[in-house]
Amino acid sequence: MKKSFLFMLISYCLNGYLLLCNPGNPDLIKIKDYTISQFYLKLYDFQPAIFTCIDRTGVIVLCNQINGNSIFQSPKKTGRALMESFVFMAVSAALYWWRWGLWAEDWQYSFTWEEQRIRFFTLEATKFDSNSFMTNFSHGPNGAIFYNIARTNNLTVGESYLFAITSSLFWEYVIEYKEIVSINDNLFNSFLGFSMGEPLYQLGKYLSHREETFSKVLAVIVNPILALNNWLSGEGRVKNSRLLSLYQLESHLLFGPIQGDFSGTTPGYNYFNIGFKSSLISIPGYEQSGESQKKLKTPFFSEIFADMTLGPKYIEEFNIITKATLFGFFKKNLKKKQNRLRGYQFFLALGSAFDMFRKTSKAPYDTITSGSSHSEYIEVTSPTDFSDKMAIINTFGPMMEFTLFLAKTKLKLTIESYFDFALVNSFALTEYSKENPLYGIKSSLGKYGYYYAYGFTTVSSLTIQRGNFNLEGIVKYHQFNSIEGLDRFQDSILDDFHLTDSRLVYQIGLGYRIPQTPITLLLSYQGIDRKGTIKDINHHEIEKKIYFQIKLPLI
Repeated sequence: MKKSFLFMLISYCLNGYLLLCNPGNPDLIKIKDYTISQFYLKLYDFQPAIFTCIDRTGVIVLCNQINGNSIFQSPKKTGRALMESFVFMAVSAALYWWRWGLWAEDWQYSFTWEEQRIRFFTLEATKFDSNSFMTNFSHGPNGAIFYNIARTNNLTVGESYLFAITSSLFWEYVIEYKEIVSINDNLFNSFLGFSMGEPLYQLGKYLSHREETFSKVLAVIVNPILALNNWLSGEGRVKNSRLLSLYQLESHLLFGPIQGDFSGTTPGYNYFNIGFKSSLISIPGYEQSGESQKKLKTPFFSEIFADMTLGPKYIEEFNIITKATLFGFFKKNLKKKQNRLRGYQFFLALGSAFDMFRKTSKAPYDTITSGSSHSEYIEVTSPTDFSDKMAIINTFGPMMEFTLFLAKTKLKLTIESYFDFALVNSFALTEYSKENPLYGIKSSLGKYGYYYAYGFTTVSSLTIQRGNFNLEGIVKYHQFNSIEGLDRFQDSILDDFHLTDSRLVYQIGLGYRIPQTPITLLLSYQGIDRKGTIKDINHHEIEKKIYFQIKLPLI
């Protein structure tokens, strides 16, 4: 009785405090986190007032009431997150040692104090590895798994990020104790933990709160780890129906034929493209009338894009893009006149992203998907015929979105810029290999056609929407420079030359939504300007494509 009375007293005091803080604010703004008994509560100020609630067990807890809906956060399940991480790590380690022959070439260190001292206490063993492109890319999804194990057990973004980093370091230093400490593996595990893991978490969480069976099935596909932990929580899972009104989801399927010139593919053939895009925003009052400005301290924007181009026999090319914001600032000044918004809104944010594309492999030596170069070695012929590919970590950078509402017209401008670490296919390698041997160069370059690089990415897009018509243009530019001196076989490199590559993508499209239907017809033109340089050798190609697509909302 005394405990219940104490909870009630604290609740009334805090509720009164919040109402005095910022009365009349129509938006939901987080003020402070409180821990009461076993509950982690997030308190907000808004109208109407905040009330005290009673949970299913009859224990009085603090919660917020908005139109009768309770909003509070489940307690952290740190122990469960550690256990799940241990299980996933154990299974991965078992597979690693079961297939030890795939990685025997990587074993450069023995289990002795002297050699392990070098690995743990010096940077001598910290190098870039020489594994295949797809093997090194796969570390990104692994990082997203560890991140989501923590995130779906209600840990914060920072704590989940730490999970991904710690798991990667443990794997590199302890499980792979015979190998170098791979710089690229640690970077992919860490950065993609957030930039890939957070969008999957946000989308999975949103879908899991919807009532439709299709949404719940899709939630399991998007984030099976979240589905598992929701199932383990059972009746103890906090269900927040207010969540759906806080989020704005735009998701759709795109499909249709493509015509044009494709580098590295059969000329003149009509290909078929199919893709998926999801954009999720959780800014209170986004695209709603009102005037406000606020700091956004948690992820509030995420995006997932994936598509593939199908040819006569192969998936000719596939693309994956994921991005999320860490924190930012939002401001709006919108008024509604004649049922139309007028004014502006914008947000500035610090974001992180991942961008990958790969063309289908044509040469047998370019089809290796796992293992080291020795375990699945196929002799590289000259001149080389490596297909173009990139896996780009957009580490961190500014993101900006500005939207202007003018009566019947809506204009949206987005600008992004990032510092990058990437695996980059050398576009000039084929020309170089016609006159030069491939031995004595960077190990990943000579056997897999790619190199490790630093660089930058800039993206700008403009969308103009008026009635059923939509005009969109986008320009994306990547610039890369190779990293020298950190190859795992650095002592064997005879010519550690510098490489540069760039990729410029520009696209403009016109869409028309058929009245009284959800169907949008799209006609787009895309150009890709690709360049590569090795010493005095330059290679340059331009692809031109025309897309005829149908756009359908997914949810």
